[in-house]
Amino acid sequence: MRKEQQELSAEWQDWVTENALEGASLAQLVDALVEEGIQHEFALSEISRLINSGPFRAAFKWRRQALRYKKVNALKIALHRWHGPPIIERRRQLNSKALRKHYLRACQPVILTDIIDQWPALSKWTDEYLKKQVGHIMMTCCKGREKLANPCHNIKRFFHTMSFADFISELQKLRESNDLYLVGNNKFLEHEGAEILLKDLDDRIASFLHQGIKGSSASFWYGPKGTITNLHYDPTSVLYAQVRGKKRFRLLSPNNTVALFKAEHTYSDIDLEDAAERMGDQVYELILEPGELLLLPAGWWHEVTALETSISIGFTNLIGATSFSWYTPGQAGNEGRELLK
Repeated sequence: MRKEQQELSAEWQDWVTENALEGASLAQLVDALVEEGIQHEFALSEISRLINSGPFRAAFKWRRQALRYKKVNALKIALHRWHGPPIIERRRQLNSKALRKHYLRACQPVILTDIIDQWPALSKWTDEYLKKQVGHIMMTCCKGREKLANPCHNIKRFFHTMSFADFISELQKLRESNDLYLVGNNKFLEHEGAEILLKDLDDRIASFLHQGIKGSSASFWYGPKGTITNLHYDPTSVLYAQVRGKKRFRLLSPNNTVALFKAEHTYSDIDLEDAAERMGDQVYELILEPGELLLLPAGWWHEVTALETSISIGFTNLIGATSFSWYTPGQAGNEGRELLK
């Protein structure tokens, strides 16, 4: 290193900062730089400058807090292993207050079996009825999904416009497929005229929802047997209503950092079983039947497969719902990955 150099290169500054945060002493840092050919006095001066700077002190404070959270999380995982994971219950006669207290605040999924079981939609929403009521609506669906192993990362590339009646006709030709799917992000219930379908949902669910049943806060899912939504998590808690057909859910704890740091935005391309084994977790598997309502608290990883032609509605306007819209998995960088391993 030339004597006239005024400060360490950006790469060396990053190295000093990272290792100092990891607990390396001043002497260890100086010795390491000297071994790389950097003059002792210059190395000592630069390292002292960096570790006494305001940004370093702030980073040290945040790292100390992150390590505390890491220890707490490790304790939770250990307790989870020793005492066994909680089961996902099927409950009846659970009101909104009890749901918030015992499940939403506890970040624990639950299936409610008697909230939507009398919906007129359960019997009325045949293909013929839907064509008659909303078949004229020009809408967007996803088509050509089978071109990619995981089509959920960027669904806009599969957007296709057609009438709802034509969508149903194409769907009827498919025995089992992941190619054609009307997903929540297609915002079908926000189309003019689609609100007529909301009349086929009774008001018992309204007590769980802020401002009741609204098309703008409801996602509509419609696809054939075989449609798959790959492993992902939602940043907002969801009440997921199964109207027609059966769906299989496979769920993984929000504490699972294997899924977290192999994520692209909210999706994670991992082996569920492997991630669960590495973290001491359980893969929860459940079948959601027509007339059942699943609470998915924010952060729970879930993979969803339609076992039959299926229609579902997801409500995101829960009273007291948690939302982590500020949090994006997979974007913490290498330092964050190392911290939470």
